This record gives sequence, C-alpha cells and structure tokens, in this order.
Amino acid sequence: MLRRVARRLLRPFRAPPPPSAPEPQPQPAPVPTGPILLTSLIPLRATPSLGGRDEFGLRDLLRSLEIEAAPRAEMQGYVDADYRRFLHTAGLVPDGTGKLLEIGANPYYTTLLLKLFTRYELSLTNYFVDSDPGRTQPGTYDDAGVPHQVGFTYVPVNVERDRFPFADATFEVALFCEVIEHMQMDPLHALAELNRVLKPGGTLVLTTPNAARLENVSAMLAGTNVYDQYSKYGPYGRHNREYVRDEMKTLLDHAGFTVEESFTADVHDAVLHGAPDLLARVAAERTGELGQYMFFRARKRAELPAGGLRKPSFLYRSYDADQMA
Repeated sequence: MLRRVARRLLRPFRAPPPPSAPEPQPQPAPVPTGPILLTSLIPLRATPSLGGRDEFGLRDLLRSLEIEAAPRAEMQGYVDADYRRFLHTAGLVPDGTGKLLEIGANPYYTTLLLKLFTRYELSLTNYFVDSDPGRTQPGTYDDAGVPHQVGFTYVPVNVERDRFPFADATFEVALFCEVIEHMQMDPLHALAELNRVLKPGGTLVLTTPNAARLENVSAMLAGTNVYDQYSKYGPYGRHNREYVRDEMKTLLDHAGFTVEESFTADVHDAVLHGAPDLLARVAAERTGELGQYMFFRARKRAELPAGGLRKPSFLYRSYDADQMA
C-alpha cells in the first residue's frame, strides 16, 4: 500500500519525455542565375510554308545564295541566324500581281523568295554611299540541286533624305524590312514616301527588331547594355533607334497606314541571363510582345497632306512647335 501511494505522489514530478524533433520545413530552392535558353521560355513561332516547301528546304535554298564580292562567311552566319525572319516576311506578302518595291534589298534573301514564290514585278533600292550610281549585283543560287545565275538590279536611295525615284501610286506592295532601326534623323520621311508611292489601299510590310525582346529584358536584369555596337559600315551600319510594338503602330497610323496584322516572333535561340522563374513570369504576362522581331502588314488608308506630316512627340524633340504633332 505505501509503495502504491508513493508512486502516485512521485508521478507528477517525473521528468517529462524529451520533446520530439521539429518537422523539417521545406527550404526555398536557390534562384538559378546562370544562362538559360530562350526557347525554354518562348517556343519559336511556326514559320510559313512557301511553294509547298518546309522551312529547312527553304533555309538550304537561302544558304546557297552567293552574291558577287560579298563575304561568304558573313552571309552564311546571317542566313543561319535569321532565315526564319525572311520566311515570316515573305509570308506576309499578299498573293497578287503588279509592282512590288523592296527597300534595302541587299543581301537579297527576301528578294530571292519574292522572285521565286510571288508573281510581282520587283523594284529594289539600296544605300551604300552617296556616289553610288546603282547597278546589277550578280549572284548564284542552287535550287534542288540545279544551279542558277541571278542578277539583282537596284537604284540608290537614302530613304530618310531623298525623294524616292518613283511616281505617285506606282506599287501594289512595298517592303520596308530591317531598315527603319538604322535611321539617324527622320524615319517619318521614309514612311511618308512609302505612302506616296503606294497605290490607294496598297500593302506595306514592315519588320524591325523589337526593343522589348526578352533578350533585352534579360540583359537589363543582368546589368548588361542593350545598345548596338558601332559598325565598320558607318553610321547606317548600326541600329540607331529601335521600337516597341505600340510605338510602331502609332507611327504607322500617323503616316496614313492601318495595321491589319502584327506579331512578334523569335527566329533563333539565344542565351538569356537571369532568374528563369522571373523571366518566365514576365514572358507569360507579356505574351506575344517579347519576340526578337516585330512584323507588320498595313494598308494605305489615306493620302498625306501636301505640306508634310508633323512630327510625333514620342519620337522627335527640339523642333519648332509648328513642326510637332
């Protein structure tokens, strides 16, 4: 009996059992900051078929193009990186006949696609130097194992300064591709001239790099400069001013064009730097806005005033008030 009482009295004073170990809490994974591939975040847009050929057959066709005196290695690197851009561009050209103007045609990759897969009569311009008289640049290409010779005849035009050497309302279609970003002073002049030489209702196809491409977002996050390098080809050899999609839509509208189709697209893979989860969130929130290039098909809506266009303030400054929109 005494033992049972003692056990009851002592029970409350026994040391409690040791506490159980706390459940391990999940730790956030470290944020990776190394290089990642662009296509892991944004798949490449499907390229259009031309003449029933797939993109790789068309790529091989473009790779075979050689222009007299053009550096072969430089041309190969260009087409390997950007052949999808040429296919997207040609895919925007409406089916039809008549006259087509291509501004800045050299090195003629888009020109070759137009020559082989459309029915338009082509007129080409380039700008190399002020003293250029214009000429025919000879070249060769291979199509399904068959070699061909070709000549590309162009007229010299400085498109932000010169009046284009074509009459009003000459062309059904005009291409202004990878040119506007090279302008130094007055891109609106070029758009006004394109409006002038297009027929009423004519089509303008415009492409240009996207200043808001995911590569640039990644570079800024990594503290890297996004501006273009200086070029051995002079002041027009570099990108002097790139645009975002809304800016280009505004500029086209100001120049008398109605945008009928527009999209951005990546045309090759690229290495991004930064946190993949952050870049993936940005890409998801800005779907369709962050591709490497912008593509526009627009229709000429109106003739421009005889006195010329006033300059929109988002793109120009320091002009007299009566020159500004």
